[in-house]
Amino acid sequence: MAEILLIRSLQRRVAVVSSLAVGTALVLGIQGAHLAEDKEARQNLDAHLAEAAQTVIEFSKADVQRALASKNTTLQTYTPPDANLDLTFQVWLKDSGTLLKTNDVTLQGPLMPINLVGFETGTINDVPVRKFSMISPDRKYVVQAAEIIEGHSTDWPTMLRYYFLPIALPLLASMLATWALQRRSVEALDALVDRLRHIDLNNLGEVKLDRTTHEIEPVIEEVNTLFQKASNAIITEQRFTSLAAHELRTPWAGIKAQAQLALKAKNDPDLREALQAIIHGVNRASHVFDQLFDLTRLESTSRHISAQFQPVNLTLVMQLIEDDMRGKLRDKNAHLNCRLEVAEVLGLESALYLMLRNLVANATLYGPEGGVIEVSTELQGTDVLLRVDDAGPGIPPESRDSAFERFNRLNQNGPDGVGLGLSIVKKTVELHEGRIHLDQSPQGGLRVEISLPQHG
Repeated sequence: MAEILLIRSLQRRVAVVSSLAVGTALVLGIQGAHLAEDKEARQNLDAHLAEAAQTVIEFSKADVQRALASKNTTLQTYTPPDANLDLTFQVWLKDSGTLLKTNDVTLQGPLMPINLVGFETGTINDVPVRKFSMISPDRKYVVQAAEIIEGHSTDWPTMLRYYFLPIALPLLASMLATWALQRRSVEALDALVDRLRHIDLNNLGEVKLDRTTHEIEPVIEEVNTLFQKASNAIITEQRFTSLAAHELRTPWAGIKAQAQLALKAKNDPDLREALQAIIHGVNRASHVFDQLFDLTRLESTSRHISAQFQPVNLTLVMQLIEDDMRGKLRDKNAHLNCRLEVAEVLGLESALYLMLRNLVANATLYGPEGGVIEVSTELQGTDVLLRVDDAGPGIPPESRDSAFERFNRLNQNGPDGVGLGLSIVKKTVELHEGRIHLDQSPQGGLRVEISLPQHG
């Protein structure tokens, strides 16, 4: 078995195991047939011995009566006919001696103990025989008979002809058919491997094979699905890299230009203005980096993390966000109001913090001076419904589906926006297996409505 497990070819392994199974089945079948035939022969032999003993009892009645009447126990011998040369029998008077036996001059004593009745296997002159002893109905004498067992050995040519070949030939044909079908499956696998070996990573097209099997088709479908996902991921990554490079190029170019102006400044006000512009450009670049880092961190988080969810206190999260954004809220004279009917949800605190901070940051950035940002929660069935409302320009209905695309700023040309906030929000919602919907706020701006399931 260990050698079979070391065979690396599945086809050869199946062939070896099948051959061993078929061979073992044939050997066991022949052995079983042999045992069955041997048992049947033994039963026939026993029946023949019992019948012979009964016959001896019948034809020896007169001799026994004469011997008992005259008290003459002269030994008589009897030669069986040619058909029964293997048969040996004896008749013993219980109170005297041998009365009748076959002409086997080498056998002096009884075939088996006189007091033993029934069948027994033994030898006569080192020849294996089957013995039988029975008492006459009047219990005055005992008849013993024996017959050679060798004459009942298995007829192997007959066994091979009528048992082995009728079973072996269909099994052999079945093995050959199985081998051919396996060969076809292996050919399909070889063709798939060859196709994958020559795949162009820059053009992950659909894999197609001229000849295949039902077992290989699901593999091909999964490979094509994987290629489609990989192709989409490559396209998305290329677009993401291009857009990220563009977004980073703008602040770096501004920083460089302002640094050149600072070098050429001839008075302190000009120098101070250039340095302030440099600081603003660095802040913008840092913001882009922070947003990219947050998005990358969320995308690297497994989708199947519900087992790690813990109760998150939204009141504490909103307090952290308000402290973090106190300066920006003050600059816009904006007000953050929280109405949390449900203050606790199940999830990842860090991801929920990023989601809410980006929503509040967008509402602050695009909202008017002195605007109000409303954050509210309520229980809707088994889900927690979270809403963020602002009084900004909102998003037109035709643009809401594309609002979650990376670096899509929806034609907002302000200096601080990056276009990653809603992408981060959507990714967080997906990780929590929730739903997100954009609508018009009662304040006239944007309403972001998020439904988070309570997994616990």
